[in-house]
Amino acid sequence: MNIVSILAAVQMNIVSILAAVQMNIVSILAAVQMNIVSILAAVQMNIVSILAAVQMNIVSILAAVQMNIVSILDAVQMNIESILG
Repeated sequence: MNIVSILAAVQMNIVSILAAVQMNIVSILAAVQMNIVSILAAVQMNIVSILAAVQMNIVSILAAVQMNIVSILDAVQMNIESILG
């Protein structure tokens, strides 16, 4: 009887230890999953901000090119008018 009760108690302790380990593993995996999701969200936000900055730079470059073309055409027109006089 004593040996049976000792073995039953040992078995119960092992089961409770394994249940606690399983719970710890589940909570660790949930924390890792949350961290991965937050990292991916941060990366996505960074990519969006980078693309927005690139788009703004392209727009400003195109505006500057357009202004340069307009000023060149104005200068050509003024030269033609002065030549035709």
